[in-house]
Amino acid sequence: MIFCGRSPRKIIQLRKSYTYPTCDNLVRWLERELHPDRTGTIDRIWFYFSGHGVSQDGRDYLLATNTLREKLLRFALPLDEVIAALRLHTQADIVLVLDACREQIGSKSAGNKLGEQTQQLAQERGITTIFSCDYGQYSYELAELQHGAFTYALIEALQQHTLPIPLEQQIQRRVRELHQQANRQITQTPKIRLDSATKALHPLLPNCATAADVDLLVEQAKDAELEDELEKAKDLWWQVIRVSPVHIDKANKVIQRIDQKLLRRKPSPDLSPPPDLINLPTRPQTLVNLSPRPKIHKFDFRVVKVNPDGSSVHTVIIFSNHRSKLIASPENW
Repeated sequence: MIFCGRSPRKIIQLRKSYTYPTCDNLVRWLERELHPDRTGTIDRIWFYFSGHGVSQDGRDYLLATNTLREKLLRFALPLDEVIAALRLHTQADIVLVLDACREQIGSKSAGNKLGEQTQQLAQERGITTIFSCDYGQYSYELAELQHGAFTYALIEALQQHTLPIPLEQQIQRRVRELHQQANRQITQTPKIRLDSATKALHPLLPNCATAADVDLLVEQAKDAELEDELEKAKDLWWQVIRVSPVHIDKANKVIQRIDQKLLRRKPSPDLSPPPDLINLPTRPQTLVNLSPRPKIHKFDFRVVKVNPDGSSVHTVIIFSNHRSKLIASPENW
């Protein structure tokens, strides 16, 4: 959905919503037209705003076409409300793009910079934020290009990179070049802020990933395996599969090899008791009677075998201790 300052107020493009970017039209679209009850499940949302932004009393605002500075709280659009409306789509990957100056107004806003609140809230809600400039800087327009320097650089850079780190580097480099070509001594430093460091190697637009993105993912996956960071390597190869079907066979073989390495390093079972059992009170010990056992009496007796005439022919002496018997005969003496 596109809201534009040049769009006719009566042009209806989405569910009879006006596209002229007044505060009430933006709020209506965010809270009604974009609500999950109407849109259903959405995989990916990019919210792009090009205009002016301010921070007052620690709260960030976007200025609509009908915003009056002296009535800021009445006619401006709070960015925390934008973030809350977007995050109703709990499963969506969300990117918030702000091509806006980041100045401060009001004596109470000293120390508050546009984007501080937004960046914190976005990180807490799992949203990636792309700012057209750094704290205290301005976002400049290029009349000869009929674009803002940031927006022009962003459109170009997305054709080369969709991974956050190289994308940020390319945008920053291109913005400097554009200002130099216009003979402007201007500092404008676009920034990309992620909610998690793990997203640094996740394409912002997986379906539009470039060859440069794939090459970087493959390189990072190989390095991770060499450094024995097997889980990280495995995750990177899965990223390769998602963005580049031509690498599926190669990636699957590598993932199988990594799984084998993970199985070999699987630790032996831990036989120690669970933590919740370690400090349980012990039962009272039962005293055992260790007094000496009663003495075993030993005895022996003699068995004599005689002939019919009464003469002795064989004698057996038996020693007994109630447990075993030792038999001896004269033939063994």
